[in-house]
Amino acid sequence: MKKTFTEFEKFFYRYIFPKLEPVEVLRRKVVTRGTFVFILFSLLLLASYLLVYHTEMLETNKPNKVFLLSGFGVLVVGFIVGSYVVDFKSFRSSFKSIVVEPIITFINPDLNYNPEGFVNQDTFNFSRIFLHYPNRYKGEDLVLGKIGNANVKMSEVEALYVVKSGGKKKYESIYNIFSGLLFAADFGVEFHKSTIIIPRSDIPDVFTKKAHRERSEVLMEIDCPDFSSHFAVYSEDANETQRLLTKPFLQRIIDLNRKHSGKVYLSFVGSYLFIAISKTDNLLEPPLFKNLTRIESVKPYFEQVQQLTSLLFDLNPSQ
Repeated sequence: MKKTFTEFEKFFYRYIFPKLEPVEVLRRKVVTRGTFVFILFSLLLLASYLLVYHTEMLETNKPNKVFLLSGFGVLVVGFIVGSYVVDFKSFRSSFKSIVVEPIITFINPDLNYNPEGFVNQDTFNFSRIFLHYPNRYKGEDLVLGKIGNANVKMSEVEALYVVKSGGKKKYESIYNIFSGLLFAADFGVEFHKSTIIIPRSDIPDVFTKKAHRERSEVLMEIDCPDFSSHFAVYSEDANETQRLLTKPFLQRIIDLNRKHSGKVYLSFVGSYLFIAISKTDNLLEPPLFKNLTRIESVKPYFEQVQQLTSLLFDLNPSQ
């Protein structure tokens, strides 16, 4: 059952707001130090430029002073930058434990949150959505537990394939397989064969010739022009796929696609429904330039989590 904003407002002022002042003080400290780092770094660059290119300095042959002053400046900036990084990590960790985690459990008490965890690479590969196995993989913001009748895990992930060239000068070619949100939901319904749904624009996969696996699924046509204009469906069993992709279910996928600016992918494999939504921004990162003691600053996180959890209700294949 969805929570209303009125319910969240009461929850916010009772449980989150009393703990926010130390986090807000830390936020202001991070912003102040970050601004100071920017100004100092700019001044250092300007000073270095003037010292290196100052005619008098070059003519009097005093390069050691240039390097000494530049080195000292770099050490100072390095120390301040290091302090900024430490403060930011502390702020980020405090925000996620004091704001994000309570919001998630408020929306659904059956969910657990681990800001450092993520859906693992084996699960990513098992989804069969992508033809390439990443050799560089990371993520964050793991949410797992139950949503309705489904056992769920979801997080942000980044899956890359890195090719290193040989020779004395080594170069890396980095191919982005996927960056965004990955959902894995076990609804307890066994799918005997796999069904893959990808954006139609992904059919001419630029990595196809170098793919790590071939699709055992066959491209099939779906009698729904609005859906087929955006998506392509690959299936190992056309009859099972048609039973899964009912008109109402296709409409829910179309609605999901309209809500998100990123690409939407789905697959049915084993007993799992996988959903991948490409994103370029981190959804649950703390806001640096907003006063956290105002509910308007925290409201977007409530709305984002609410939307993500309701997504799996909408795409329950047993409906």
